[in-house]
Amino acid sequence: MLKLHRRSQIPPPSPAMPNTTPTAPAVPEISAPVHTPPRTRAGTTWVLACIAALVLVALIVFLAQNAGATKISFFSLHGRFPLAVALLAAAVAGCLLTLALGSTRILQLRRVVRRRRRDDHAASAPTAPPQNPDITPDASQLYRPEHGRAGTPGSNGKLES
Repeated sequence: MLKLHRRSQIPPPSPAMPNTTPTAPAVPEISAPVHTPPRTRAGTTWVLACIAALVLVALIVFLAQNAGATKISFFSLHGRFPLAVALLAAAVAGCLLTLALGSTRILQLRRVVRRRRRDDHAASAPTAPPQNPDITPDASQLYRPEHGRAGTPGSNGKLES
């Protein structure tokens, strides 16, 4: 059996003395740190290519072993197909159904997140103080450029260049 945990540094109590405890704490062994290489895109691609090759080999074996024709009936459609083709068609149809349902749910969640971000942004935006309708502000109070960018009106109403 494979043990996945570290061995204890403290030896188990012997049956002759069940209640004894060690007088000095055990000193853990200091070992050199194990450095694992970082994951890269090339390494990940290589692993995925190997997995895809194994799946392809398994698919070829499946097709070769299930080449016998079988009768298929679906509602009013009847026909004879190789068993492997019928099973693969059913698997592909199941994958497409799962893809459609999953994509719909993902789009729904994205819409909810986008709406919440928009609502949070609107709630955190500063609101303008209420204006007194009896007082009309002049042009210098309506627009005040903060950085004096070129082509924007300055405090005198003329375009700066």
